Amino acid sequence: MPYPALQQLFDGIAPWGMRAYEKSLYLDRIDVAAAEVMVRHYPRRTSPLSVMPTMPLCGRFSALTDDDTAFGGSRAPGVVVNISGACPETAGFAAEREWVRDFWTELRPFARAEQGYVNFMSDTGQEQVAQTYGAEYGRLRAIKAAWDPANVFRHNANIPPGVS
Repeated sequence: MPYPALQQLFDGIAPWGMRAYEKSLYLDRIDVAAAEVMVRHYPRRTSPLSVMPTMPLCGRFSALTDDDTAFGGSRAPGVVVNISGACPETAGFAAEREWVRDFWTELRPFARAEQGYVNFMSDTGQEQVAQTYGAEYGRLRAIKAAWDPANVFRHNANIPPGVS
């Protein structure tokens, strides 16, 4: 799949101005107990725009070691579950955000670690970002210090410059 096509997969459910909140986690597998949580929670969403993309992590993804990239999380085969609440109206957004948080909390015991996929997270405070990158965080801070010491590129899940 061409990269631009991948980036446009969710354009239909994420138009400009949409209110959205998401959290993710990695599972080694979706066993019966995890599937039961998914089957119970997914129908509780109130917006038809809220989704739960679940993608396999295997093949070339798992061919690299954990230290080969800046990816936060293990390169072991598994799945990433993105719980994404989206709502066009401000009035319904609080309920969708709670749906995401409750769903994630109940699915969390089946996850392999505290980490989630950085592009599938709305809570991007320093503690969450550091937790997401795990052992890679210190190395990424050193790289940021060398390439962006003024932290110009900070309007994202920011990694502040560290010691280079």
